[in-house]
Amino acid sequence: PVTGGGTANVEYEFLTGNSTAFLPSGTVPYQLYVKDRQASLVSLMSELGYETTAFHPYVSSGWNRPLVYSYMGFDHQIFEDDMQNPEYVRGYISDQSDYRQIESITEKAGGKPTFIFNVTMQNHAAYSENLSPYGLKKITSNVKDASTKTETENYASLQKASDAALKKLINYFEKQKEETIILFFGDHQPMFAKDVYTELNGKNADNLSLAESTRFYKVPYLLWSNKKINVKLPEVTSINYLSSLIYEVGSIKKPWNIQYNLELMEKYPVVTANFVMDNKNNLLNSMEVVDAINKKSVTGDLQKLKIYQNMSYNLLLAKDVN
Repeated sequence: PVTGGGTANVEYEFLTGNSTAFLPSGTVPYQLYVKDRQASLVSLMSELGYETTAFHPYVSSGWNRPLVYSYMGFDHQIFEDDMQNPEYVRGYISDQSDYRQIESITEKAGGKPTFIFNVTMQNHAAYSENLSPYGLKKITSNVKDASTKTETENYASLQKASDAALKKLINYFEKQKEETIILFFGDHQPMFAKDVYTELNGKNADNLSLAESTRFYKVPYLLWSNKKINVKLPEVTSINYLSSLIYEVGSIKKPWNIQYNLELMEKYPVVTANFVMDNKNNLLNSMEVVDAINKKSVTGDLQKLKIYQNMSYNLLLAKDVN
């Protein structure tokens, strides 16, 4: 639902299955609306007997996380100050150190069911710093502008290091007896200077059509398991649906709202705060969609989105959450 920043809204949509498309533009549920216990992937995992941990290797003050994580139902929270002798890249804890912490959490669990929600930091903006002190493999490009070249090459080099760290993490869990599922996804595209986007896309970033602007909100996801995956994964989806894949792949009984999300996804595979895409690849402006479903008379497939809007409001603001 965001680009260049706004990680908290990505976290909220993933953990709850709700969409920020129905909230006022620019608002952050973590800061404005999450004031009580929330039905979430976390609370369900706790009910199933999983030990749940929220892990973010940075300061705890960002986005009101400690309070929100407690409302989500996490048993444990780990932040930068809780880590011992981590490796840093550009002032941020490296993905390699981050993943070692995940391995440590798993080992301490001693085979007990464990759910870890991890928000990494290594590749956070900005990307103009000299990376030579960190021993990263340098990725080069044919970008001509000097400042644009530095940002793009640094980001690509950091991504290369992330790939290597992720490979080690997967190799670690390949050797574990317990069934393991890793869902790896980007929270948003990097925060580059506008001239970077202009050069990379060949067009001023302020003058893009709705279809052209969608490219700034696309990030990849990877779902891996050390057991066979028998579920067909969608090529295109949105973050509010993404956690439902864990229920599907893990054969976990779905709560009613997640079941509804899966049904809605068949008609509207993408629902974001910026645009909605239907199953015929038609793009709709999210504000126009919200205006349409807020009318007194809502007909056809828009009724499905109206129900989803009501669900998202109720799950976010209801005081009694089962």
